[in-house]
Amino acid sequence: MEGGPDGWRLTGVTSRLGGVVPVCGMGPSVYTDATRYQDWIYQTIG
Repeated sequence: MEGGPDGWRLTGVTSRLGGVVPVCGMGPSVYTDATRYQDWIYQTIG
């Protein structure tokens, strides 16, 4: 997330390894640039 005078916007997403530990950041994570998938996101969720 990035904040500015016009509000907040999503700029990246992360996914953590699923498991029994309910705390974020306790296992390997995968990060990506959400702006790279902006067209697909808009087509999928409007």
